[in-house]
Amino acid sequence: MILSSVLLFLLTISSTLAAPLSPQDSTWLRLLHYKKTIFGGYQSRVKSSRFFISKAGSTSPEKELEETIRAFKKTPKKDELDYRCLFPARFDYLKKFYDFPSPKACPQFETWMQWNQVDKLYLMFASQYLSNPASAFGHTFLKMRNPDFQDYIQMTIGYAGQIPDNVSSFSYIYDGLTGGFEGKYQLTPFVGKLEEYNNMESRDIYAYPLKLSQKQINFFFKHLYEVGNAADFGYLFLTENCSYMLLTLLEVLFPKKDLTSGFYLYTLPAETIIRLHKENLLEAPDFYPSLTSQIEHKYSLMSSKEKSDFSTLRKNILNHKLNNLPENQLILETLLDVMRLLRADFHGSLPPPFKESYIKILKQRASLGERPSLPAIKKEELSLPHQGHLPRSIQLSLEDSKRGEALNLDLIPGVHALGDLDAGFKKYSEVQVFNLKARYLFDEKSFEFRELTFLGLQNILPFNQVTKAPSWSFDIKFQNDRLRNCYDCYKLSSHGAVGVGFNIYKDLTLFAMAKAQGEVGNFRDHGALFLGPHIGAISKLGKQFKALVSHSYLRDVTHYSDKYKARQTKMEFSYFPQRNYKIFLKSFIQSSWFEEKRSSYEHSLGGAFYF
Repeated sequence: MILSSVLLFLLTISSTLAAPLSPQDSTWLRLLHYKKTIFGGYQSRVKSSRFFISKAGSTSPEKELEETIRAFKKTPKKDELDYRCLFPARFDYLKKFYDFPSPKACPQFETWMQWNQVDKLYLMFASQYLSNPASAFGHTFLKMRNPDFQDYIQMTIGYAGQIPDNVSSFSYIYDGLTGGFEGKYQLTPFVGKLEEYNNMESRDIYAYPLKLSQKQINFFFKHLYEVGNAADFGYLFLTENCSYMLLTLLEVLFPKKDLTSGFYLYTLPAETIIRLHKENLLEAPDFYPSLTSQIEHKYSLMSSKEKSDFSTLRKNILNHKLNNLPENQLILETLLDVMRLLRADFHGSLPPPFKESYIKILKQRASLGERPSLPAIKKEELSLPHQGHLPRSIQLSLEDSKRGEALNLDLIPGVHALGDLDAGFKKYSEVQVFNLKARYLFDEKSFEFRELTFLGLQNILPFNQVTKAPSWSFDIKFQNDRLRNCYDCYKLSSHGAVGVGFNIYKDLTLFAMAKAQGEVGNFRDHGALFLGPHIGAISKLGKQFKALVSHSYLRDVTHYSDKYKARQTKMEFSYFPQRNYKIFLKSFIQSSWFEEKRSSYEHSLGGAFYF
């Protein structure tokens, strides 16, 4: 009788537990941040030994599981470390498979969970900021929602490299590319992010609610507690960066989904948004407009007279001649936003004359009381990150030129060209890195290297009375000497241009710039500097068509002769059947004078695939 009762008790206990866990279990591997090596083994991304219970834990899921089970079954003595408290997510997951005694108390972990009473997590995307190359691709972080706190005092979760202040340029690049810097997950107040991104850098922020249950959110914070206390990671600019490492945290919650593979060469913030949206893990985003977006929106709501009054007052502020202020809430609020934008130019602190004007406007606005809410920025006008094309592309085209027919091949590691679909990117902008162009000439039966763009940036901004921001472009590339029609001559060239853009119609922008182009190579062996105007137009024709036309007149100023000059006209017409496919028609026409007049043309028809 006693024996049968014991057997019945053991059967009851075993029936409540799942089968023993495999060391290759998806959730187990992700909790320890293992990744496959090229030899078929495992290596954890975590570099600190205190994150593992087994001495071989960083490379052996099996041994780490064995030691973890042993440690969780053991009741530690008074002064011994209780691994059940240090690794609550592992304990929570493994107790589904094994019978462990519960810890008596974990005061530090319990305080952590009390402070993080979160009912919603958001994946945040701060838009591209071309004035800083490190921010030209955008940035992602997570935001918590604690129902007891107001929005601006919520906390955020980010991943950042711990870069010393005195690091040399060489070490910054080398360690950043090889993982020499330490990376950590950090908690910071959301109000600081708003000030940095929305106000100081004038970047729009998109907040995507994650589709998570309360149980998943609680498990997420248990795991965040583990990595925050015991894990040190490496930081890699291109791959294991801020965006990728957030995915490794979220992937723990979805054992049947693969969120971290398939990123080629690098991981971009917008690309992680696209991945999560494709997996149906994101809800429709909320929008935090930048100061510039807020000012432009309020300006668009003004009448003609209000716009005139606003422009006059703005000019008076800049000339320190602010006297009479109107009793107009919209104008005053827009002026306050302009002052906040101006504060960013002075690194966060307005000089005394501007500060006096700011206080005067603030008092006048406060005296007028509340006003009805303004119409919100229409969501259909936003460039939502999840709608963008993938950053890498291959382009093939057939070309007809003076040299005969050719097959063009462009390998574009990233990221976005002026002629690409704008959805998901900063409108009329360009960021290109290490783009390679080559072609096969059918008549000559030979391959030809054409161009390697190391870095190309463009930002075409419509000039207005609100921001008065300039349009500009810059690139540095190694290419054959197209300017002289010398296709087996090679040179290193760089250009910079600055000017203004004009929004003629909603989807038609004209621009005019002063351009300078420097070259070192075959040109008279001493290099050359060309100056001249650069004008053009960009038009978005509906949702699937885009046109780009530009013309440059360049004159050599280093050889002091009218003989060395060139005119170049470029045209591109694109059709986008889907966001990751493009069909294009391009044309390049050039007339150059180098000792004698030479003319050339290149017309091509092709397609691009983004991946």
